Amino acid sequence: MPDHISAEPEGMALFTSMEVEAWGKENKSSVLAAQQFEQRLLEEHLAHWVPAFCQDVRTHAQSMYYQALALLTESYVKLDQARSPELFRQAELS
Repeated sequence: MPDHISAEPEGMALFTSMEVEAWGKENKSSVLAAQQFEQRLLEEHLAHWVPAFCQDVRTHAQSMYYQALALLTESYVKLDQARSPELFRQAELS
């Protein structure tokens, strides 16, 4: 897989699509499996380097567009990280 800011979020999008499909089929085991992949990708990869990368972009980018995009990206990863345990519990209870 290429070493690029878009590669891991694309993986997250794939797992999220799998989760949505599993919810639609009411397949709890597939929902939980997709969520586990999402959680692992988030915790083992995205949460480790995205905040520092985004901070570097905000510090060094001359364009306000990229500064804002970095802030949005970092905020989204942090929000996803904070909400993941709650969503995981909801799936287990369903």
